[in-house]
Amino acid sequence: MNIPADIKYTKDHEWIKFDGEINYPDSFNIRDYATDLIYYQQAKSIGIGSPTFMKEVDKEIARAVVDDDEKLNQIFDEIDQKAEVGEFTQDEAEQEDQEVEQEEI
Repeated sequence: MNIPADIKYTKDHEWIKFDGEINYPDSFNIRDYATDLIYYQQAKSIGIGSPTFMKEVDKEIARAVVDDDEKLNQIFDEIDQKAEVGEFTQDEAEQEDQEVEQEEI
């Protein structure tokens, strides 16, 4: 049997000819972001004492939730600039000293 190359045979015993266009998405990212978020939350709750680790987990959470590169860069900058866990900025330390002094009076 001579079958033309542009015609296909289906399981339903029909001859079909496709004369169209197939559009594929720009990326084939099939990550399960809900599961990723659960893992990130668990990682944060473990209590690893590394500020760097916590910042990187925060960045991964942002990547899973925010799809805008410009906003992500802004969020990453904010995460990188925040005080380390257990560290205080000069203003916070002075404020705590003032609160202690007021309690003593």
